[in-house]
Amino acid sequence: MAEISVSISMKLQPHPDSAEMSVICTVVTLTDTRTPETDKSAQLIHQFLLTANHIIDG
Repeated sequence: MAEISVSISMKLQPHPDSAEMSVICTVVTLTDTRTPETDKSAQLIHQFLLTANHIIDG
């Protein structure tokens, strides 16, 4: 089988619509074994959203 080598050179530019925005989010956990205090994954998602300047509703 022949070996093929391809080299692509392109200049990366931000998309013209790439302005930062924030959205309103709600984190929902459906479980009968976790509480807001013990649900570590929801806490992590909540923190990621706040760090990205999104709004948490609820």
